[in-house]
Amino acid sequence: MPSRKYAAIHPDRGMCLDVDGEIWVPMEITLIGKAVFMEAWRKGMEERTAYDAKPESRRFYSTKEPWQRYRPVGLKETDLGLHYGRREAIMDGFRKDRDTLIELVTGNQLSAAQQSGKKQDWNKSGIMLAKFLQYGKAEGTFERRSASMRAMRTRASTWGVSCSSSRSTPTRSRPTTPPGRPSRGAGTRKGTTCS
Repeated sequence: MPSRKYAAIHPDRGMCLDVDGEIWVPMEITLIGKAVFMEAWRKGMEERTAYDAKPESRRFYSTKEPWQRYRPVGLKETDLGLHYGRREAIMDGFRKDRDTLIELVTGNQLSAAQQSGKKQDWNKSGIMLAKFLQYGKAEGTFERRSASMRAMRTRASTWGVSCSSSRSTPTRSRPTTPPGRPSRGAGTRKGTTCS
C-alpha cells in the first residue's frame, strides 16, 4: 500500500514505516499468538524508535529478494510434530484483532460525523466501513445520513425552500403562513442549498 494512504491502516502516521514509498508495520514477532496484534505492533514500533538516536544500530532486512531464490516451504501440522492450535481459536483471535484495528481506523471519521451531523461526513464513514466489509455498520451510517437529509429538508421547507434531488440549488416558493400571522414573504436565505 502506498505510504501516503497510511490512515487506511492506522490514524497515527508514526505507527507505520515508509519503505520505498510503501507502508510497513513493525512487529514484535515474539508477541504474535501471545498478545493481541495491536500490542505486537506497538511493541515493534517502540523497539524501532528506541534506536532513533543510533540508526546505525538497527537494520531492515527485506525478504523479497531471498524469496525469489528460496521459495517458502509449506508445512502441514503433522510435519515435525508441529501443533498450530485449533482453527476456531486462531480465527477468534484474528477477528478480535481485526475488529480492534477497524475501530481504531474508523473511529476518527465516525466521531467527526457525529459532531458535525453533515451528510458528507456520514457518507465518508459509511464508505470507510464498507471498505472493511462492515456492511451492517455502514448501512447504519447511511441511514443517519438519510435522517440528516430529512432533517435538512424539513428545516428548508419551513423557510419556503423546495429541495429536489435533481437540482443543486433551492427553488423559491411562497411559504404557507398560519392564519392570523403576518407573512414574512417568499424566498430563501442567501447561499442556501439543498443536495
